[in-house]
Amino acid sequence: MIDELYEKVQDYLNMEEEIDFKEFQAYYKKVTDYLQAEGRTSMKTSYGKAY
Repeated sequence: MIDELYEKVQDYLNMEEEIDFKEFQAYYKKVTDYLQAEGRTSMKTSYGKAY
């Protein structure tokens, strides 16, 4: 699952046209749902700083 999410964000970063809002909103929800399911309530670096 994480590989799929990573590949999709790479696609978005390499796009020359704008991303459709509803499409990106669905992607964002998928990412946040995944992180929540994995028990990652906050995203922090190994140094404890939020990013």
